[in-house]
Amino acid sequence: MASPVQAMRPPPCEYACDLAYTYCLRNSPTPDQCAPEREDCYSTCPSPAAR
Repeated sequence: MASPVQAMRPPPCEYACDLAYTYCLRNSPTPDQCAPEREDCYSTCPSPAAR
């Protein structure tokens, strides 16, 4: 059973996607592409049964 703090934190894969998304927004000349890229990243993450 995960502690409450761990339960609120996104899984490592999704967290990595979010970090990449934030980096993309800051550095990309085409920020419109960041959200679709994040969705693609999420789709490669193993989805927990709880979702």
